[in-house]
Amino acid sequence: MTIVLLVSCAAVLVAALFRLMADRRATSVAVAVGALCYCVVFALGVLRLSGVLPGVDDRLTNQGLSYMSSYLQGGMAAVLGVVAVAVNVFVACSIWLRMRWWHFVVCAVAGFLLSACLLSVVAPYGPLTTLFGTCCAVMAATGYALGLTYKEFCVIGNNYVQAGLVLASAVWLATVAWRGPAGRAGGGAWWAKGLSSLLVFAYALMCCMVYAAYPLPLDSAFDACVRDLYDLAERWHTSYYHVNVVIYIVAFVAAIGANAAAVWLLRRPGGRRPAVALMALHLLVLTLTPTLAV
Repeated sequence: MTIVLLVSCAAVLVAALFRLMADRRATSVAVAVGALCYCVVFALGVLRLSGVLPGVDDRLTNQGLSYMSSYLQGGMAAVLGVVAVAVNVFVACSIWLRMRWWHFVVCAVAGFLLSACLLSVVAPYGPLTTLFGTCCAVMAATGYALGLTYKEFCVIGNNYVQAGLVLASAVWLATVAWRGPAGRAGGGAWWAKGLSSLLVFAYALMCCMVYAAYPLPLDSAFDACVRDLYDLAERWHTSYYHVNVVIYIVAFVAAIGANAAAVWLLRRPGGRRPAVALMALHLLVLTLTPTLAV
């Protein structure tokens, strides 16, 4: 199985290299670099999980990896191996067929959510708890591949990277709004520019708040974040798992999705007004969000 996994991983890099040699565009260069990074991380994970390379010995990492074993007792290795090969085949085909990046993201997110839903059928937990456990397993495996503990990867991935990605999507939206479609000025252009700028400011402020609330060292930042999440769970009268799903999956995907949808609307004929309405609704939700933590 290790050889099969590595070969399927190599197919991703081969597809990216063929694309790069075919046109040598900046997009193909970025795809090739991304494919190389993906393959290195994937190969390190496979080699470490198979015992060829040493990995971190961490209690929370082992606990995160054990979520899957609680769902798929006995056949876990085979099922996960098949899923990993399927993911590599999908990534290689998307590169080879030059799938648009947002099509790829939508398919990847939908596939992950569908896999978690299917796991909930055999898991002894509810759908949201199963989704949380699946995310923990993926984060633990990725961190393990990179030589990071579960705590370290959670803080870097969930708090730092996710906040930065949402801010980047807002900057992307503002860039499109300020450039504007050629030859189509007016019609709410300044509303689009103003609201998109406010979104950038709001998410930049949220990033600063997150980075200030959870500074280095990573272990301390993780412990502080967990305390805050348990506190929110108590205030919302729900579980710690559900709070994680709402913040790090639902809210994260919704924020980036709203910004991407606004970009798409701005680029469509007659789509500026709906984009302005969407941005106004987005800002309204952000304005009301702090009241949920009270």
